[in-house]
Amino acid sequence: MKKKILKLQKRIEFIEARLESLDALEERINYIEQNLKEILQDVELLMIELQNLKQTQRAQNSGGPAARI
Repeated sequence: MKKKILKLQKRIEFIEARLESLDALEERINYIEQNLKEILQDVELLMIELQNLKQTQRAQNSGGPAARI
């Protein structure tokens, strides 16, 4: 009986350690996910800025209204 109890206790300790590891991994994943969201926002803003620059450049090259700015 004592052997079974010890075996179960060791199994519980192992499972608890795995759960702690999973919690730590979840925190890291959440941190990475947040960073990726911020990077995506930056990329989207840069794409908009690039598109605006291209439009301005086209307008300047064609002598359009943006050329007077």
